[in-house]
Amino acid sequence: MRKFLLSTFAFAMTVSFASAESNDYFEGFEGWDSRTDWLPEGWTEQNTDENIFMLNEGAFTWHVSNREGTLPHPPEGSCYAVVYYAYETDENGKKVDLYQDEWMISPSYKVTENSTLSFFVGYSPLYLFDLNNENINWGKMEFIDRKPSTTLKIYIRSNGGEWVMLKDLYEEWAETSLNNLFNNYSSVEFRQLSFDLAEYAGTDVQVAFQFVGMYGNTMEIDAFQITDATVGVDRAFADQRVRTDAYIQGGEIVINPSGAKSVDIYAANAGLVASKKLDGVNSTCIDGLASGLYLLRFNDGTVVKIMK
Repeated sequence: MRKFLLSTFAFAMTVSFASAESNDYFEGFEGWDSRTDWLPEGWTEQNTDENIFMLNEGAFTWHVSNREGTLPHPPEGSCYAVVYYAYETDENGKKVDLYQDEWMISPSYKVTENSTLSFFVGYSPLYLFDLNNENINWGKMEFIDRKPSTTLKIYIRSNGGEWVMLKDLYEEWAETSLNNLFNNYSSVEFRQLSFDLAEYAGTDVQVAFQFVGMYGNTMEIDAFQITDATVGVDRAFADQRVRTDAYIQGGEIVINPSGAKSVDIYAANAGLVASKKLDGVNSTCIDGLASGLYLLRFNDGTVVKIMK
């Protein structure tokens, strides 16, 4: 069982999964052995409260699972890393939410000046906010007080040094209106995030996912990868805006165009392989592509890198 308390946490041993043919690292969490305490080799957990991972067979800490119940379909394969929000029942049968501070930490990986980190995170933007009645004017559908519930923070560290935060999901949505959140962002969906790792070139990095807060919602991580941004693709693409509304479904790439009218598809090892017109509104399926890494360049200047 790879679970550690913050007070006694020891750094994970350096593990590299680079192959002789490629600088790419990919983890799809597909080796799951059906245990609730299983993580891929080299991945570790930190748990602030030792009681949390003893509840509900470890479901309130990071673990790997396939889709169940109302959880979303994985964007890649059939499994992902997942953590459920924690609660218990008091002596009166009332549900009591519990504070969580759950970390999942990747193995170490040596990066180059062209390396990019990307992964999919499944979450509901609405439930990043504390929706208790004292914080909401339900008549006007407005916030009285904006407070985070449970958010996801992404960190990186180099050569076993201090953690540096790359992103806090709550901060991305902090100014969104309550009405907009309810109408457009209440469901759990996978969104792809991407980060340039050039400043860490030549060092061994680890990435951490911190699920922290109380009264939140379940989150998932899938298709974690560190890859060379220049393989078969124009380096200039790495400096463009990244859109987050392309994903894998049924083994094919699905695009929500969000106003874009066309897309060029580049394979990581073959350059431009296809172009497709879009209507700017309706989702479009890109089928017939072999498995591999692709970069989608839209006519509005946005790009997304995706592993099929």
